[in-house]
Amino acid sequence: MKEPKDIIKQTRKEKRITIIELAERMGVSQAYIAKLERGDIELIGEQAELILSVIADWPEDETLYHQYRKPL
Repeated sequence: MKEPKDIIKQTRKEKRITIIELAERMGVSQAYIAKLERGDIELIGEQAELILSVIADWPEDETLYHQYRKPL
């Protein structure tokens, strides 16, 4: 079974959300998000649920990936 930190990182990457974008949306530092994903800071259930809900509700056209990619 995957740990919450791994689920958050995988889900964030699947939606092509950068750590910077997620941190800005949540009002925390990018270092904080990186530490959560590495497991340097222990996640409690509510934190993981909040982060995953922010990622799940993320509009696809708001990611840096979509803003800066070149059209085909």
